[in-house]
This record gives sequence, C-alpha cells and structure tokens, in this order.
Amino acid sequence: MGYQVVDVVLNGGAMFKDVAVLDAHIVGEVRGHATVPFDPTEIAEVTLTHNRWEFRR
Repeated sequence: MGYQVVDVVLNGGAMFKDVAVLDAHIVGEVRGHATVPFDPTEIAEVTLTHNRWEFRR
C-alpha cells in the first residue's frame, strides 16, 4: 500500500494540510484530527507536499 501526503482545498475554500491519501484515492487520515473532518466529494484541489507520515496504530 502506497501513500502520499497532500494539502486539500474544499469547494467552499477551507484548507486542510497534511492529508494522507492511500493508494491514490482513499483519504486515510488528516494530521491533528481523530477522523476525516470533510466529505471527500467536496475536494476542489489537491497539492502534493512530499511530507512524511507516521500512521496511528
């Protein structure tokens, strides 16, 4: 399983930094949030950041 870390902008303009995307299409985690705080269908823009990630166990 591969992952990328991205910044996400939603249709309404809200931005979330450090979003872990698994297998290029699954929003796995958002740094600093216990759950994904947005509906993935509302994503307007994705920017790849190349940041590293340590997944919660």
